[in-house]
Amino acid sequence: SSRLKPRTVDGYDHSIRKYALPRLRSIKLGKIQRTDIQAIYDDFAHFPTTVRNLHSALNAMFSWFIRRGDLRTHPCRHTDRPKKPTREMVIMEQHEAAAFAGHCIEMPLGAMFAFALETGMRPEEYTALRWSDIRGLDVMVSRVVQFQKGGGYYFEDCKTKGSRRRIPITESMRLQLFRHRREQNEHRIKMKGTWFNEDLVFANEIGRPLRQSNIIRRYFVPILDLCKFDKHLTLYSLRHTMATLLLMAGVNPKIVSERLGHSSIVLTLDTYSHVLPHIQDEATAAMERMMRRG
Repeated sequence: SSRLKPRTVDGYDHSIRKYALPRLRSIKLGKIQRTDIQAIYDDFAHFPTTVRNLHSALNAMFSWFIRRGDLRTHPCRHTDRPKKPTREMVIMEQHEAAAFAGHCIEMPLGAMFAFALETGMRPEEYTALRWSDIRGLDVMVSRVVQFQKGGGYYFEDCKTKGSRRRIPITESMRLQLFRHRREQNEHRIKMKGTWFNEDLVFANEIGRPLRQSNIIRRYFVPILDLCKFDKHLTLYSLRHTMATLLLMAGVNPKIVSERLGHSSIVLTLDTYSHVLPHIQDEATAAMERMMRRG
């Protein structure tokens, strides 16, 4: 379908070829039954993410065949799939976040992680950020970078109106980005003609977008090693930490939701439900203080 992005098409093709085609190759298209699809899902029941991704791919494929008139019934309908596993959200406490930000100053590309912690931007957003998107103390978020299986990449606009947003930064962060840009320019001059001028704020050694796998291995893990935290943090932990700390500090959930680029405040409150008891306690304490003044 023309509505599908290249990265999505690549993922669908990979899933179908690897998990479904070996079982369906010998069956004619019109003879494929729901039980055939269910048998595949059952074989990979211990890998729920794999099954869900495969279902999305098969659902799109069979829907296309139905639109073409090659199929009359959809074999994916009414199949049972394992529930999506819920991952525990791992965040940093306030003192840990401060320690992390301190170590970022002395490490390569540390400015990127300090920036991610302060803004709560998604990795695919801050790795697509251009210098032209930073206007004084305002950061304009409007695009993401996507990597294709073959090694290429492309930029695309953020999906929703809410994800296209303005995020204010602190003066100390502006200065940190200024130092980072000066170092980047020095490196760019040394690279001479081998630098790709994408105007990226955070780029690899030749000016192109950073892959998340390389970010983690080369830059993120060394900083975590310095911190010596007894927890498994991911790039998204920076985003979750920012949101949790702001909510714990009493910042209006609507403001936090807009900063995160969520489509609605409901999504924010659902994602960070672990903070709700604290918010309720603070609301009760605030009401008590107001009543005492009265």
